[in-house]
Amino acid sequence: MAERGGSRKENGSALLLRFQRRHVSRERRHRVAEEPRGLADDEIDELREAFNEFDKDKDGLISCKDLGNLMRTMGYMPTEMELIELSQNINMNLGGKVDFEDFVELMAPKLLAETAGMIGMKELKDAFKEFDMDGDGEITTEELRAAMTKLMGEHMSSREIDAIVKEADDNGDGTVDFEVSSIPTSLPPPLHSRSFLTNQQTSVPLRPFAHLSSTRSLCHSTHCPGLMELKEVLQVLEQLAPLSLAESWDNVGLLVEPSKRRPVKTILLTNDLTDAVMEEAETMSCDLLISYHPPLFRPIKRLVQKDWKQQLVVRAVEAGMAIFSPHTSWDSVKGGVNDWLVGGLGSGQVSVLSQGLGGAPHSHKLEFMVRSTEELNTVMEELKACDGGTIQQHSINRPDNDGIHVSVTCSDSALTLSVHALLKHTAPSQSLSIVKLEKPPLPGHGQGRLSVLDQPLTVATAIQKMKSHLGLNHLRLALGLGLTLESSVCTVAVCAGSGASVLSGVKADLYITGEMSHHEVLDAVAQGSSVLLSDHSNNREAPAHMSLFPPTCDVVAKPLPPRLLPPPSVPNEPATKTPKYEVKMELENASLWKQFSSVGTEMIITKKGRRMFPGLRLKLSGLNPSLRYILLLDIIPADNSRYRFQGGGWQAVGGAEARLPDRVFIHPDSPATGAHWQNRTISFHYAKLTNNTLDSAGHIILHSLHRYQPRVHVIEARDVLRQRDARQKRKITETLDIVTCDPCDSADLLPQPTTGTDLQALALASLPPLPDPSCGYRPEEASYQDTLVPEPPLDLGQAFMASQMSDISLSMASGMQDTAGSEMANSMIDREKRYDDNLEAMLECVRMSHSNTWSKDPMMQLKVTALLSPELCVKITTLIAQQPYDPSLLVRAMDGEPIIFPGLDESEVAHLLCGLQRLNRIGEASVNKVRVLVDAEYTYMNPALSLVTMAMMKKFNKDSAWIWNTYQCYLKESRSLLLDALSLSKSEGFCLGVKLVRGAYMDKERKLAEKEGRLDPVHQSWEDTNDSYNGSLDVMLNAISQKHERYRIIVATHNEESVRRAAKRSDHRK
Repeated sequence: MAERGGSRKENGSALLLRFQRRHVSRERRHRVAEEPRGLADDEIDELREAFNEFDKDKDGLISCKDLGNLMRTMGYMPTEMELIELSQNINMNLGGKVDFEDFVELMAPKLLAETAGMIGMKELKDAFKEFDMDGDGEITTEELRAAMTKLMGEHMSSREIDAIVKEADDNGDGTVDFEVSSIPTSLPPPLHSRSFLTNQQTSVPLRPFAHLSSTRSLCHSTHCPGLMELKEVLQVLEQLAPLSLAESWDNVGLLVEPSKRRPVKTILLTNDLTDAVMEEAETMSCDLLISYHPPLFRPIKRLVQKDWKQQLVVRAVEAGMAIFSPHTSWDSVKGGVNDWLVGGLGSGQVSVLSQGLGGAPHSHKLEFMVRSTEELNTVMEELKACDGGTIQQHSINRPDNDGIHVSVTCSDSALTLSVHALLKHTAPSQSLSIVKLEKPPLPGHGQGRLSVLDQPLTVATAIQKMKSHLGLNHLRLALGLGLTLESSVCTVAVCAGSGASVLSGVKADLYITGEMSHHEVLDAVAQGSSVLLSDHSNNREAPAHMSLFPPTCDVVAKPLPPRLLPPPSVPNEPATKTPKYEVKMELENASLWKQFSSVGTEMIITKKGRRMFPGLRLKLSGLNPSLRYILLLDIIPADNSRYRFQGGGWQAVGGAEARLPDRVFIHPDSPATGAHWQNRTISFHYAKLTNNTLDSAGHIILHSLHRYQPRVHVIEARDVLRQRDARQKRKITETLDIVTCDPCDSADLLPQPTTGTDLQALALASLPPLPDPSCGYRPEEASYQDTLVPEPPLDLGQAFMASQMSDISLSMASGMQDTAGSEMANSMIDREKRYDDNLEAMLECVRMSHSNTWSKDPMMQLKVTALLSPELCVKITTLIAQQPYDPSLLVRAMDGEPIIFPGLDESEVAHLLCGLQRLNRIGEASVNKVRVLVDAEYTYMNPALSLVTMAMMKKFNKDSAWIWNTYQCYLKESRSLLLDALSLSKSEGFCLGVKLVRGAYMDKERKLAEKEGRLDPVHQSWEDTNDSYNGSLDVMLNAISQKHERYRIIVATHNEESVRRAAKRSDHRK
């Protein structure tokens, strides 16, 4: 095709382009507006020239794909939606091909609409002659200035007119020649390339304006030369990334529109609209502000100055500034943010995770039958009227004897009227069927990307590549279960922003996204995927080739811990003594289990937990009737394979998934005498199985599609306090095989035929010890040396079993804590790992307390400094002494929201967030009906501890006091602190649990205060401490007497007077 818009000696065209408007007389303008025109011959010739270029085989036809490319070549940039509609129209009505007449018919409305505000050479010459009085083909510059001022003065400043006149008279002779080549012929930028500049001066190429021929010069109709209207800019943005690609929950598009129309001179691109960005936009008189994240996300009911976002909106309206947000449409579009992000690890085969859907011109298909051609014509005329006169796509099938079958598509808005029209006719009403049409997928568009890398990487290399790609020094990493930094990465799944919902369940070696919650990370890690988080934003400016990637801010954060592996199993040691009694076990429903084994035992489990089917019922004999025994059930893998049902049976298809920490179900009758166990059928009906690896209800966790064996353990209650090598071992005569399947709620058993496994004998294994809750980190000796003498470490499992055979309730008090300035605190990474290990041990205590079936009110104690840095607590204490901090902000942080804490640097804020989320997991123990008592520590950090404890109370103590705080009554300010907490609980509506103690750090507090030059925080005498304790006790007892369901207290004291005081008030309340 000949070059368009080239340098030709048509200087009248260039002159008209300087005018940028149709500047003929008003009568001429009205006449043109009143007379609709068709395509001129030169326009048809140009269309023919373009058509012939794409008609490669010269058969006079082009395909739909060629038509789209042809339109783009001519400067028309159809959206994906327009091409789909056009393709459907061509396929339905034109047989899939387009000839030149069809092409002209399709293009004429677009061409005429575009040239409605333009004039060509004839109009240009006519306008020029109006000012060339002597007809010599020349006008003076003064005549040109006068004409432009008269015709364009209301739209152009005198400076702009002077610039055009000066450019037209390039030889300086004071005249302008219509045919002189000295007048520039290049198009202004908006007509030639349509670009806009952001505040970083980053050029984003947009749709070309139009094509120019040798006989038709076009002028763009705008208010100001070289500028675009807001509507046109929005059209360009829509072509760049259709808003229909955005997620349904998102709020994208034009959010604020000025009341007065004006050209868009300045566009500012930002990641988030903040006060600082608005000030910059106001300073530069910005016309359009493009904010990647929507500043208006949720509906607002009023515009007031109290809310900072509403302030910004009001300022934008007052400044006449438009606000546009693309957000997830820029993520989804092909070549957008997600494609840029996945390209950071190199080339690969990229696919879309969540397919984007396009819009369809019609939403429903109506199929019906008519008896004759006359009836068909009548019905079709009525249907066309229903859809505003639009010709609906339809196909007609004419069988010999069965009338005429018709298929018609219509829009959603026309569906009701179309159906009503068809129901008026007998044949269509009797044969009508309505089909909902699916939206067509858009290849390459959608949320998230999955890349199969051409060159596999290690995890460490992938991290370095992403740091370089994003321009960050820090990324957050969680290694998949059993993986290391040297593990191979072959597949990568990415999603910009918060991508957990898109990435969930995707099989990939590495997840890359902005942010995920703690539990979402654990889900990914448990399935073997490593997670790399860059936070929701970063501070890298976009590269030139991808100017849409949002500039963001860097946040330094800790590496996320990998999921803890189960402790290695300890081989059974030989028995050291021969049991006096020969214990025997008989499976009560052995015939049913054998029948299941013959066809393959297939167990149905769910995430919520299901009871075992068939049930496990057995009888015991050979027990000493007078001794007490504990019965336990655990379920272990039968082999190291994963199974799939294929070829009529269960076949091993790969290695087993990583073994989960063993859980034990304690029979609710334990401990009981041998006579008790031997006189009844023993059922494990209450044991529940689940495939939820994050289960917090204490169920036994099994992997789907694995083979397992249940084991029943019979242990003498007195043996739990002995060394492991002294435990007795006995034979059990039956074992069972279990193959678990994916969750199903419709049946308890799927009797698929399979080979099954022969019954075999299983020796009773000794109960493996539970993991040490301190995870190798023992409390410092100085923590309680005032009051406690260190004891030899006792196996936690042994202690737990011992408590079950007695009437003593077990209080799980974790002694783990950290102190400011300890040598172990030098490495923050080591400390974070230690804190996470502490968390796992505490959660194990919670699970044990939950399974403590005889206790009405189980409770676990903890120290906050086992989960949060003491140095940070000291600093927070100093900061809140200067400026109080709202606990509600910490509650939001526990739910994963960002947090701003004035006075803390980025690393401290990141560590605070991690600590709060650890405390949040402890608080969730309320689901297990286990109360959590936060123990007191030193006064120089107690205010910070009370702040986070109050935040936990606000979140978890809505209906009952699940989180308790400790008040040290030997401190002078203890009573006032208790009154403040009581007042806050009443105003905020949460329950309050209080433990009152006299104190354990009195001497140390005095010495520290003296060393640091602070006032002594401790009461001077025993009498003062006693008054403080009894006064605080009265405060709580008064509150309990008014609302006993909202307030609870633990009276922890050796003082007889205080105990009697509490007992007396308690009896009086009853």
